[in-house]
Amino acid sequence: MAATVVVIVGLTVLPPVLNQTRQFITKLPELAESAQQQLALFQSWSYEHNLPFYVGILQQQLLNQI
Repeated sequence: MAATVVVIVGLTVLPPVLNQTRQFITKLPELAESAQQQLALFQSWSYEHNLPFYVGILQQQLLNQI
């Protein structure tokens, strides 16, 4: 009985999880590029408002992880 439930749940849940994982991996470079753009925009905004943020370190860490 328990094995049947595990198999049914596995067959129901596993394909969408694998599909979403594949889509995430495929779009990872786009997400990284978008993150870099957002960090650059934030850096510009912080300079305009005299805020002491430097996101260059975050950008470098992002690039190193790809």
